[in-house]
Amino acid sequence: MGYVERIRENFQKHGASSNGWQFRLVLMGKDRWKWKKAGWVVVGRLALAAACCAISACSGVGAKRSIANRSEAFAKPRNLLLISVDTLRADHLGCYGYPRPTSPEIDAFARGGSLVTTAFAASPHTAPSHMSMFTSQYPFEHGILSQYEGAFRGTASTLAEVLQRAGYDTAAFVGISGPGFHFGPDAGHARGFRIWESPNRFFELDRNIRVWLAAHRDMPFFLFVHAYDLHDPQLVFDGFDANRFDPEYHGPIPGTWGEFLRATNFPLDWPMVLQVLTSGTYAELNPLYAQLVQRYQALLDGAAVGHVQAVYDAQIFYADRGIGRLLGWVKELGLEANTLVVLTADHGQEFGEHGKIAAHGQLYDETLHVPLIFHGPGIPSDRRLDSLVSSLDILPTALDLLGVKIPETARGLSLAPLLVGKKTGEIQEEVFAALGDDTAIRTREWKLIVHGDGSQELYDVRRDPGERDNVVAQQPAAALTLAHRLREQLRQTRTTSAVGDEVLKERLRTDGYW
Repeated sequence: MGYVERIRENFQKHGASSNGWQFRLVLMGKDRWKWKKAGWVVVGRLALAAACCAISACSGVGAKRSIANRSEAFAKPRNLLLISVDTLRADHLGCYGYPRPTSPEIDAFARGGSLVTTAFAASPHTAPSHMSMFTSQYPFEHGILSQYEGAFRGTASTLAEVLQRAGYDTAAFVGISGPGFHFGPDAGHARGFRIWESPNRFFELDRNIRVWLAAHRDMPFFLFVHAYDLHDPQLVFDGFDANRFDPEYHGPIPGTWGEFLRATNFPLDWPMVLQVLTSGTYAELNPLYAQLVQRYQALLDGAAVGHVQAVYDAQIFYADRGIGRLLGWVKELGLEANTLVVLTADHGQEFGEHGKIAAHGQLYDETLHVPLIFHGPGIPSDRRLDSLVSSLDILPTALDLLGVKIPETARGLSLAPLLVGKKTGEIQEEVFAALGDDTAIRTREWKLIVHGDGSQELYDVRRDPGERDNVVAQQPAAALTLAHRLREQLRQTRTTSAVGDEVLKERLRTDGYW
């Protein structure tokens, strides 16, 4: 029986509504994972989580760490909510200067907090970027080098592990994740989370999140919320307006999943695809996703870039509504006054700037420049921080603000002195990024990309923010200096290198990651 036939048989056997089924991957105990049908009663596991947290709370919330220059009046937050919007470019948000009204909820959230203007992800792929957020280490140190390459190495504690030891209950509601998927339990991302539930979408926010929050109003918690709503292919779910920002478009590029499947004569209809996207293990999901990406990419050409970006902006708009709903739950439940909320993204998206459309497999700023916004007690409102920041700085900043000791393995720096103290200016001279064997170093003035084959690209990002003019030949001294600093960083921290497998690279290209 072929792959499509097996999916169809499973679909017909179980039945499904027009919206398909959702299945949940729930952490039930150490190394035990179970798939549960949507609607499964959550009272039992919430009660268990509450009991565990109550026991932990009796022993205190862990070591405290003072912030340099902290005002005595600073109100320390008790909880942490980390929101990661997969594939979200900073420069497509209104609060970052984008002209289209894509993000009214995020913009309002930013006005109530502090926004970092120049924050950069450690990788343009989901798996390594999130591990860098969770461990405050670069991919060449923690070991996950690309979406399908590497595994966690070393002894670094994740943010969830640190907070769990400090007495916090921990939960994650994420996009597609499961057995064999490189973002999730198999790759080590779920370490420290008592609950790891999948899938979640911002379009239709998982209401179990509200149930979980309500059960934790009186106990310290760390909640991680993530979804793939903006991920390529650039398509919105059926029932949403893909042409919201391009109403006059009548060309051949589909904007919804249903239109796309009909236009490409895909052998499954929308409910069946949704079932696989939300319930399949990675072994089942990858062939289907590869086919979807291949057929979508075949429809694109240079003339389609403007419309594809407009659909991407519509994706942001509908995801933004879900984020507003999540933030609304925090306020309704009385958690706003004691919860630090951090909103960011794992990477951006390419729209033809360097030859690729609806992809994110290169180390340019369109894939690395991400939003980073802090909101909570003591955080100044309507403030912009222009310091050079890495996603590695999220862990030490959050722990510093919570009053929890920062682990020695963290490579990032705390932004707390900038957020709630008197410090201004830069906290670091450079940030780094990596993907497979490719590495990059970025300063305020320069960006150097070193490819696995030894070739280099150098950009004067003050004069050339779009990274169009490679000046490595004209600026050998700058290239040499940056290359030395990059080599020194790798020498100090590198634990692994890419395998250089052409089969792997082809798989990345096929799935839209390279």
